[in-house]
Amino acid sequence: MSSGLDALRCYGDDSSDEEEDIDDAKVIKADTCKGNGATSNNIKSSSPLPSVPLEVLGMFKDKEEDATTHSNPTLHDGRVRSFQHVRGNWATFAFIQVEPTEVLQHIMDELITMLLPSVGDLKPVDDLHISISRTVTLQFHWIEPFAQSLKDALIVPAFSYEFEDVEFYSNDEKTRSFIGLRVSRHASDQFKCAVQCVDKCLQDFSLPIYYKNPSFHVSFAWCLGDYQQFLDSTSLQQIKDYFKKFIQDTPLVARASEVQCKIGNKMFSFGLR
Repeated sequence: MSSGLDALRCYGDDSSDEEEDIDDAKVIKADTCKGNGATSNNIKSSSPLPSVPLEVLGMFKDKEEDATTHSNPTLHDGRVRSFQHVRGNWATFAFIQVEPTEVLQHIMDELITMLLPSVGDLKPVDDLHISISRTVTLQFHWIEPFAQSLKDALIVPAFSYEFEDVEFYSNDEKTRSFIGLRVSRHASDQFKCAVQCVDKCLQDFSLPIYYKNPSFHVSFAWCLGDYQQFLDSTSLQQIKDYFKKFIQDTPLVARASEVQCKIGNKMFSFGLR
C-alpha cells in the first residue's frame, strides 16, 4: 500500500507546476479570442501530464470487482437486485422469524414435491420469516439510531397465529416467484399492529412504509420468472385444496415473540412486550 501512496504523492507533486502552466495557457487563449493582440507565440508550451502509476490504479481494482460481484446474477442463482447496490447504503428490513417445526416442515416439503413437475427449478427458502416492512436502505451512521428508534416503537405484546392458506406471489419486476403460507385473517390484525410500529419508525427517518394491504405470509420456496407462466388455475387449486384438507386435521400454529431487523450484515432482535 505504501508504494501506491508514494507513487500518488509523486504524481501530485510532478503535476502541480504543469497544471499552473495549463491554466495560464487557457487565459492567454481566452484573451486571444477577445482580440487583445496576444498570439500563439505568447502561449507557454506544456508537456503532457504523466500517466497514472500502475500502483495507484491497482488501489481501486478491488472496489470495481466488488461492485460487479454484488450485481452479477450468475453468482446469486440468477436473482436480480430490485435496486442497485450502492457502497455505503445498507439494505434494511424488519421481520418475524418462523420456527420450522416438524409438522410445518413436512407440509412445506409435500407442497414442493407437488410443484416440482410444473416448476422444475424450485428452490427452498433457508430463512423462514414473515416480513413486516419493505426492504429499504440506510446509511451507516443511521444504523444505531434507527435500531434504537425501532426498539422504542415496538410496544406490541407477543401473540400466537396460524397459517390458513397457501398462496403464490411474484416480485414487482416479475423476475422471481414465491410459494408461501398465508397467515389467518384473524392474526393479520396483530401483524398490522407490529407494522404500524415499524412504519412510525420508518417515517421518522423519511423511509417508505409497508404496503397498504399486505398479505402476511412465510415464503418457503422460490423460482425465477412469473409463476403464472408455469402453473395453470387447475394446478393452483389442487395445491390449495390439499393444504386446506391438511390443516383441518393438523392446524399450523406458531408464536411471535420478537421482531428482528436485518441491516446489511447486522442483526437486531427486539422482544415483544
